[in-house]
Amino acid sequence: MADYIWELGIDWEAVQTGGVGYLRSGLTKNVNTPPEPDLFMPVSGTEPTSSGVTIVFKIFDLRSNPSAEPPVRKVAKIWSFVILTQAAVQGQSIGNPLDSLQPAIQNQDPTSALSKAFGHDYYSWTTDPVKVTPEAASKRFLLTVQLQATGTDGVTRFFSHDPEMAVGPNG
Repeated sequence: MADYIWELGIDWEAVQTGGVGYLRSGLTKNVNTPPEPDLFMPVSGTEPTSSGVTIVFKIFDLRSNPSAEPPVRKVAKIWSFVILTQAAVQGQSIGNPLDSLQPAIQNQDPTSALSKAFGHDYYSWTTDPVKVTPEAASKRFLLTVQLQATGTDGVTRFFSHDPEMAVGPNG
């Protein structure tokens, strides 16, 4: 079970600037508590988190259509997935707010999934969960996601996301 799902969208047809495509994003939070079933609702990308919560990243091919006949897909494979961290408070020492900065992609073949942030079914990939560490309990961090993907056209591209999600307490 994840506490947050950070949805990232690859628009394969968007213009790249300086060789980088930008990931669209939306953050969802599980608003139910066990044993209730998971219910993820959109929240602010800078919602603070606390130690021990888990974050799963879902990468969506925003130009795909699994329901089309034949199905349409622009992204063939996600090659690398990296999370970069930086202090969100001036003068704060750098630490590691997550237990993994390179979570593995669980499914190399994309699956059809509904996106809460983007509103449709798309082909998607899911990472292993990452856990917010005790290091984040007294500090605030910003996360940036970078990934490499190869399209169905055989071209490999680099995508990045501006620092957004705040990990750590309020204030």
